[in-house]
Amino acid sequence: MNDIYVLKSGMTKEQMFRLRLINGFNFAPIIADAIIDLSKDFFQNDDSGVCNGQILYLAISDEEGPGKSILDSN
Repeated sequence: MNDIYVLKSGMTKEQMFRLRLINGFNFAPIIADAIIDLSKDFFQNDDSGVCNGQILYLAISDEEGPGKSILDSN
């Protein structure tokens, strides 16, 4: 796969993701950088214990029940 070759050549995953956004999706570099920054906010949390390939997401317990505001839920 092309990505494995690129990673072995010294490109970081972040650089590869940026290149994919620019070349593969035709995004302007400033848009690609904004997507990377936003992705970091969502997917990188050093204190969470999340490993490579895993995604951290926020969810509300089904025990909260309907009709409760998201901000009031635990």
